[in-house]
Amino acid sequence: MSGHLKILILEDLASDAELMAYELRQAGIAFTCKRVEDREGFLQELEEFKPHLILSDYSLPAFDGLTALALAQERCPEVPFIFVSGVMGEEVAIDTLKRGATDYVLKERLSRLAPAVKRALQEAEDRREHGRVEEALRRREAVLAAVSFAAQRFLGGTPWEEDIQGILGRLGEAMNVCRVYLFENHRRTDGALLTSQRYEWVAPGIKPQIGNPELQGFPWREGGFGRWEETLAQGLILSGDIKDFPAEEQGVLASQDISSLVAVPIFHGQEWWGFIGFDSCLAEREWCTIERDALKAAASTLGAAIQHERAERVLRESEQRLRFLTSQLLTAQERERKRISMELHDELGQSLTLLKLQMRNIERELHPEQGELKGDCGHLLHYLDGVIDSVRRLSRDLSPSILEDLGLQAALKYLVDSFGKDYEVNCAFEVEEMNDLFPQEAQIIIYRIFQEALTNILKHAQAGKVSIVVKKQQGHVSFVVEDDGTGFDLARVLARNAAARGLGLAALDERARMLGGSLKIWSQPGVGTRITCDIPLGQAGNQ
Repeated sequence: MSGHLKILILEDLASDAELMAYELRQAGIAFTCKRVEDREGFLQELEEFKPHLILSDYSLPAFDGLTALALAQERCPEVPFIFVSGVMGEEVAIDTLKRGATDYVLKERLSRLAPAVKRALQEAEDRREHGRVEEALRRREAVLAAVSFAAQRFLGGTPWEEDIQGILGRLGEAMNVCRVYLFENHRRTDGALLTSQRYEWVAPGIKPQIGNPELQGFPWREGGFGRWEETLAQGLILSGDIKDFPAEEQGVLASQDISSLVAVPIFHGQEWWGFIGFDSCLAEREWCTIERDALKAAASTLGAAIQHERAERVLRESEQRLRFLTSQLLTAQERERKRISMELHDELGQSLTLLKLQMRNIERELHPEQGELKGDCGHLLHYLDGVIDSVRRLSRDLSPSILEDLGLQAALKYLVDSFGKDYEVNCAFEVEEMNDLFPQEAQIIIYRIFQEALTNILKHAQAGKVSIVVKKQQGHVSFVVEDDGTGFDLARVLARNAAARGLGLAALDERARMLGGSLKIWSQPGVGTRITCDIPLGQAGNQ
């Protein structure tokens, strides 16, 4: 405070006031002072002069020191108040200290005045510093609470953009600032680095800047803010009063009514994404280390959220592309199955039927004495019947014509009945009317889900009973396939890598996803397995 110290002297004798000033100057204390001697003058100078120190006589003709002390404690309690008097006894001096005086000095011992003033000013500065630290700690705790809230929201899976407005508000209130904002970097076509304001919170009565066109696509270097770019890109905080900033920066910042600011860089990974800024528009302020560290934590949390969201977006896009390719692959597979099925039915099936007719004609043309050849023809005809049945079953499995002719419900019942008959499994089929619930493309996928589930039962379950239940629920249809087979340890199977798990479960799950549905599997060794597939109505076939 050297060179700026302002002292208010409450003293009716000008000579005594001059002696006090002389002692202080002799001690090397630089100051300006004003002298008053009554209540009105004292109150006026408290308001206008705003002293850093008050020296007061105890007793004055038109006023008294104790009243002055009370008024000073009411209006400026942080200002040291020292009694300088010639009529104070020990008891009176102690009483003044109890009432809040900083110190007392007898006029006949003015040599004690300078040390008393220095001590009082130092104690006042210590108290102010202690108050600043306490306020900074309070703000830090508030900022960290906001950071904790943000982390919880971001870790909860909420996209950071949905909560950022509220989080900026909490940070702004915690820091007691006028404005909080986010700027994001991006490149111009020529490679120049630009930055744009994306989000903003402002305190009541503060003019927003989110609509300021100058803050969109702002060129760091061309705009005169190359110093900012270099500082923030190195991960360093930039802060201070605007009056101390370079002239080329002051114009832009002053136009936003900023008195003081702090800007903290935001990184995701090693990339500098942008920065979060805090403005003080009503007064200059100091941004202490404690506050800056808390703001670093806030910027770090935002950077982590942005990185997490970007990674999730890339993953979602990758999954969507994979799902699209899978869908295209399955669609192509279905077309190829239909083509092969038609060739088996039309070409191979007709050829085998013709071969059977020719074999019967040959059998009829044989003479009775050619009994051995007739027997061979009978065996061949029986074998041909088996081959024709196998070709028909293979053709039906590849592309079930019954699905197109009679609908999903009939096709599923035929599939289940054939499964039970061919493999001697007791099958129970409970189904509600559903032919008009799904489009043709979805019906084929649902049919394949059941077909794959029954194939898995045949390969792995060794089941004696299979139950199929199809029920229409509110907004979706539930398909349940349950068996009493060997079962398996689901957790152990899912823990295997994709190659070890095989394609069975993956194919079921992917087909359910293609219809916007979900697949749930329950299994227990020695008890059996239950597969539940829920397909939403109105969405199937649109994925």
